[in-house]
Amino acid sequence: MTWSRSMYRATACCVLLAAIGCSSAVPPSLPAVKSALVEYGETGAWQADVAAVSARAERFLERNAGRVERPALVLDIDETSLSNWPQQLESNFCYVASDFQEWVLRAEAEALPGVLELYRTATRLGVAVFFITGRPEEEREATERNLRAVGYESWAGLHLRSPGGDRKTFKTSVRRQITEDGYTILANVGDQESDLVGGYAERTFKIPNPFYEVP
Repeated sequence: MTWSRSMYRATACCVLLAAIGCSSAVPPSLPAVKSALVEYGETGAWQADVAAVSARAERFLERNAGRVERPALVLDIDETSLSNWPQQLESNFCYVASDFQEWVLRAEAEALPGVLELYRTATRLGVAVFFITGRPEEEREATERNLRAVGYESWAGLHLRSPGGDRKTFKTSVRRQITEDGYTILANVGDQESDLVGGYAERTFKIPNPFYEVP
């Protein structure tokens, strides 16, 4: 059976409803959900959906980059600028912090093509690019190496979370600082709602990620 995008959405809705205790939901089995996720990631459907969102962000930058003096673009990293798909498959969609850190330090994640193209459009337009990630500061060297290896050659800022930093306010506080430094953040792009809430950006663009959720 080939899963359509509407079927993926329906599956996600069933899982969510079951998780919050709605008795009317009839969730699929866990193996069926994992099979759907694998097909979504392996067939190119996920990458196509990411590219569609990225293209909307590109058009927004093209229309607005010349409107402000210091335009900026904010990008998340994991499942936005970089894909951790091999590690997700290897872990069977289970998150173990030590295993994920080992993967990050290998610096082998690939770029999501649509977001890489958005990055290139931003640099062509003279829009400053800032990466804001929940990765800890100790992973900076590997993160920089990985970004450059796949085509993100330069940036105006790369912000990683300091030890003990508040996950819930970190990204908002960085965006606030960017605006206080005189930039106008035209677009903020990420795969988690927590990447996008808190303001300090004219527009937000949500990258699809049915694989996991960060509160």
